[in-house]
Amino acid sequence: MIAMNICPYCEHHNRPGVLICERCGHSSSIFASLPTRVIPDEISPTGPRWQGTDRFTPDTFVVMHIEGVREPLVLPLDKPTLLGRANEITRQYPDIDLTPYGAFEKGVSSRHLLLERGDGHLLLTDMGSTNGTYLNGQRLNPNEAAVVHDGVEVRLGKLVIHLYFESAACAPASGEASTTGG
Repeated sequence: MIAMNICPYCEHHNRPGVLICERCGHSSSIFASLPTRVIPDEISPTGPRWQGTDRFTPDTFVVMHIEGVREPLVLPLDKPTLLGRANEITRQYPDIDLTPYGAFEKGVSSRHLLLERGDGHLLLTDMGSTNGTYLNGQRLNPNEAAVVHDGVEVRLGKLVIHLYFESAACAPASGEASTTGG
């Protein structure tokens, strides 16, 4: 039997894989009431990656590139920042909702990952997620902070993110055009 996705708004039984309700067109995730999917752990060997500094000064912010997404997210990290996917049933709303990037299908938990500043470093903590968090291919222990380096690959379930450090001192002044390739 194929599982149907039931819209929490109009209770329409949608076909598997549908991201927007076929009846009411509700754009919020119709998967919000579903538990995190357990995804088989198929670790592919990761070759050595370039790894930059671990120094994260008060004027540094994070540029987050989500694999397959053209525009990066810029995180100032002026407070601890929770990444995950919105869950309307439990009323859990992360600071950065990864639902639009296929978070449900890729096994991202509602409260998956915490990014925060700590004593000159950027710290990353898996919040006890269902499918784990991997830092450059190494699975992190839940609820234990790890120091992040510029250029790391972070995997939340099957969602791949690259984190880069950028200093506010290097950012273009307000009003200046940014020069980006292509």
